[in-house]
Amino acid sequence: MRVEAASATAALESALAIIRRGGVQLRGVEMAPGVHGMNMELKVKAEGEEGEDALVLCRMRLCNVIGILKIREVPRISRQR
Repeated sequence: MRVEAASATAALESALAIIRRGGVQLRGVEMAPGVHGMNMELKVKAEGEEGEDALVLCRMRLCNVIGILKIREVPRISRQR
């Protein structure tokens, strides 16, 4: 996601709280300056039957609370055994 540079730390704290309350697992965090604000890459995972719903709800909450400029979703890669 991309957020305003001046509020990047507050946005990250809010995002982490939303993820924790939503039953989504945080797998990684990266934050770096971008052309139009701060780029934050949050790698999350939700398992089980409600996993997809938890991720959708988490995304909606992030958009409503933080005022994210852009979200890029990366599809899950299936591993064949």
